[in-house]
Amino acid sequence: MMPTMKNDTSPIYKGSDVCEDNLPSLLTLWLPIATILAYAAIFFTGGKEAAANSLLEDGPFENFQVVLVGCAFLTGAYILAKMPPRNTPWLLGWILLATLGCLFIAGEEISWGQRIIGWATPEGWADINTHKETNLHNLSGLLNNLPKTLLEYGIYAGVLGVALLRKFKKSWLPEKFAIIYPAFLVSLPSVVMLLALRLGKYLDKTMETGFLPRVSELSEIYLYLFMLCYMLVLKNRLVQQGVSAVPVK
Repeated sequence: MMPTMKNDTSPIYKGSDVCEDNLPSLLTLWLPIATILAYAAIFFTGGKEAAANSLLEDGPFENFQVVLVGCAFLTGAYILAKMPPRNTPWLLGWILLATLGCLFIAGEEISWGQRIIGWATPEGWADINTHKETNLHNLSGLLNNLPKTLLEYGIYAGVLGVALLRKFKKSWLPEKFAIIYPAFLVSLPSVVMLLALRLGKYLDKTMETGFLPRVSELSEIYLYLFMLCYMLVLKNRLVQQGVSAVPVK
């Protein structure tokens, strides 16, 4: 039986109702650790070139990104399929937005099927796309970097910011939205790895080790792992509290 990690016990509704956010530690803790260890093993056994090649498109780490964000999308789609009509449109809207976001990222990662089926990029589009693929994020550096940066800092705010407010200024957190606040311990390993990679990128550039030639590819794994864990926690909260009993404020 897969081990579970007792994580947050955070109130979802006003009053004594409590939801325990439990996900397998294999997913929330050991997978983040195994990912960076796998990359380090490639670097130290195969050298800089092998490590750099493992981060290229259609490489193992990029394919893993697609699996993670694809599973996050499927989880969101499952939630939407099971949610009956209710008088909490903000919650339905939030889940729909998150699910569509996962779909968009997954689609962009595989160039909307081009990297699987292999169709030719239309000539006009190939002229303006830096990778000559049928996607949007390679049209410019801004489209490639800004969404990921906003997502990353949104994760920091949602996980660390909410945790600090819960500790010191709980009254500042609207209880109405408690069901969508990220689970702290479930999310913490991904957040720690994102911060560690930011520091590692700086040290790698300063010391010229060549250990992180494409740090963004590793960072995306932890971004998408957070998204998957977030969607699973949200599903579990709705199930534990009764999907048809979502609070009305």
